[in-house]
Amino acid sequence: MPDSSGADEGRVVHYEPAPSFGDWAGKVLDLSLVFEFEKRLFQARETAPPEAWKAMLDAANKWAAIETGAIESLYDTDRGYTYSVAASVASWAGIAHTKGVEASRAITDQLAAYEWVLDAATSQTEVSEYWIRSLHEAVCQSQPTYRVWTTVGWQDRELTLGAYKEYPNSPSDADASVIHYYAPPIDVPVEMRRLVEQLRSPEFVSASPVMQAAYAHYAFVQIHPFADGNGRVSRALASIFLYRAYGIPLVIFTDQKHRYFDALKGADGGKFEDFSEFIRDAVVDTINLVVENMRRVTRPDVGARMAELMVLQKGRGGLSTKELEEIGLRVLQLVSETLTDVVELTSMPNGVSVTSDMHIEAAPTDDRYRQIAFQGRVLVLQSSEPAYALSARAFFVAIGKPNVGGADIIIYDETGGTIFPVFLHEVHPVITEQIRLRARAVVETEWSSTVDTLISRVKAALSGEATV
Repeated sequence: MPDSSGADEGRVVHYEPAPSFGDWAGKVLDLSLVFEFEKRLFQARETAPPEAWKAMLDAANKWAAIETGAIESLYDTDRGYTYSVAASVASWAGIAHTKGVEASRAITDQLAAYEWVLDAATSQTEVSEYWIRSLHEAVCQSQPTYRVWTTVGWQDRELTLGAYKEYPNSPSDADASVIHYYAPPIDVPVEMRRLVEQLRSPEFVSASPVMQAAYAHYAFVQIHPFADGNGRVSRALASIFLYRAYGIPLVIFTDQKHRYFDALKGADGGKFEDFSEFIRDAVVDTINLVVENMRRVTRPDVGARMAELMVLQKGRGGLSTKELEEIGLRVLQLVSETLTDVVELTSMPNGVSVTSDMHIEAAPTDDRYRQIAFQGRVLVLQSSEPAYALSARAFFVAIGKPNVGGADIIIYDETGGTIFPVFLHEVHPVITEQIRLRARAVVETEWSSTVDTLISRVKAALSGEATV
């Protein structure tokens, strides 16, 4: 709302000091929603890494710093711009380019002011007149003048930082034809001392942080002690109580501006609960934004996850999963064909037979590998009566998972143990002669072991011993 030192016509709202906190009707409000979201905030802080909370506090301070000036129409902005600037160091550095040098200076001052308030809250600094004057200096650090409407039109006057006003500042609402008078300059020192006394009263100190913020904001604005910057100071002043309790500032976005001003007007008319309700909702909104964004920043970067997914899709050697599976099945086929050749070269005695089939259930294996076929090759060597016994071996294939050690492909047996490790360069792009020789040696060893097992079991059967 623009400041004016006078106007020709309109309804006049005379200055009335804010009631004491004890008599303030705005302190009676349902805060159950605040308590619910407060728990969510504290839980999010406890479970998130410290750097996530630090990043979100930095973002919330920037939200407050950017929006507080926009509410006063010092520059234009919207939530999308505020979010993007708060999230990016480069965007923050580019404010002067996107919003102009004056806006950049104002936003920089406002951020420094909120960080100063946070430091005061953390160190339990007591709110005093001197502290509030210093806050005004911080908020308006780069503002040399302010505009005021006089009987001869708009004029620029020097803004003395931290000094109480020398002239009346009476905002006029042209749409409603209302002139609102705040505390006369002569009464400001007394009213500010009274405000500080209220902020130190036992009832105020023991009140909910939301009620503290709402009362401090409204009572300060009712006085309007400075020539300019009162709205920005009021929101930063309210923030010290929220910083102390929740670690976050009061954030009012420009798309909430009309409801915000309506709530202030309602308080001017005695409907203090309207303003308290607005502050309550703004606190809940800010907590909700912080919690949701903390969840977002603690999640892995989507780009990094996509890169990881690409690796998983590609697999080892830069090959696709499908290509690796096809190579693995070729290795299993090589072992099966070699096994058939070895068995066929073996002379079988009467009463001994061998069968080969597909085995349906594969045994689990090393967790660095992924089984690629539920079916494997099973070999059964069997003797008939009077010494019935059998010996069986199964062969399965698995491919190595990305980013783990070990061979690229393994053939493993029914126990899950690896019997034939294979590397991609041995089988891709073609199966080398070396791997064929290795496969032959492995298969002959496994076939010999199968025969040995059958012999042991036949001997046990003939002697009447139980076999396993």
